[in-house]
Formats: sequence, structure tokens, C-alpha cells
Amino acid sequence: MPVGLSWQLLTDPAIYEARSSVQKSVMNLLGDCADILRTELPQYPWLPSEALESAPKITRGENYQGKPWMVLDYPRVFEKQSVFAFRTMALFGDAVHCTFHISGRFLEHYSFLSEASTYQKNHEILVCKESNPWVHHVDSGSFKPVIELISSPHDMHGFIKYGMVIPFSEWTSIPEKVNGFFREISLLLHR
Repeated sequence: MPVGLSWQLLTDPAIYEARSSVQKSVMNLLGDCADILRTELPQYPWLPSEALESAPKITRGENYQGKPWMVLDYPRVFEKQSVFAFRTMALFGDAVHCTFHISGRFLEHYSFLSEASTYQKNHEILVCKESNPWVHHVDSGSFKPVIELISSPHDMHGFIKYGMVIPFSEWTSIPEKVNGFFREISLLLHR
């Protein structure tokens, strides 16, 4: 039989009402992010047409690193061998993690600016150094500042994944920061 806090979590309906309220707030936040991105996408005609034509998709789950999560994938193209996806993940108990994941045929069509001056204005941009492309949380173990990695190829593992973390404490500015990160990375892509 559960005891203490475990028993309270099992039996107190107020906890689940609060959780439901938070989930609705996060869903609205991700919807706001999608709305802003949708208005911005026409400014980036060099992005893949499939990505520009994609619809926003919000999903949720219960156990990423033991925590509930909600994800907005937009723009997005997921194919068996290729990915072009901008992901905004609200990881409950943590932060908002944004990633821009490019692999396969999409990676072949772009070159990435490698001049250090391009990245010096935004020290928040990180790049994934893991060999697993499905690491969605941006942390210092998996991601390194892109400015430190200019001299090495970004796509060592057959993909590139840029990332940024936005704390929940910046709640009111999260949609604009998500869009700003999307804009920064989109402008680095050259066909």
C-alpha cells in the first residue's frame, strides 16, 4: 500500500485537476508557437516544400526521462531515411527544449555556414554531439555550444541537430523565443 506523498498522489483529485489545467496551458502555449511559425514560414522559401506544406502536430506522453511531455513538431517531414523537423518539447519539471533536426536527403541539400562570426551573436545555439538522433532534451552532456564546434563537421553521425533550452520561467516570451530560434537556424541553411 502506498504511504505518505505516494498515497496523496493516488487519492487527491486536486492534484489531477491541477495537472489537467497545466496540460491545457502547455497545449495552448504550443498552439501559440505553431501559429507564429505558420505566419513566418513563407519567409523561408529555401526550406523543403514538404516542410513548408506540413501541418503542425502536437503529441504528448508520460515518460521521457521519467517525466510527462508535450511536443510540437512543425515544420516537419519524417521519412524512413530522412528527417527535416523543428521540434518544441515541453518537458514537465524541466524546461522547453527546441531542436532543429536534419538528416538524409535533406542534409545533402544544405550546406551550413561555418564562420565563427555567424554564431557569435547567439551563444544559446547548441549542436548535438550524440550519435543518437532521437535525443530530444538539450543538455550539456548531449549538446555543445556550436561556436566551439565550428572547426569540426556538424554531420558526423549522418544528421545535424541544433538545440536551445527556454526555461518555463520565461513563459510569456516562449513563443517568440521559439520563433527566434527557428529563424536563427533557418537563416544558416543554404542550398
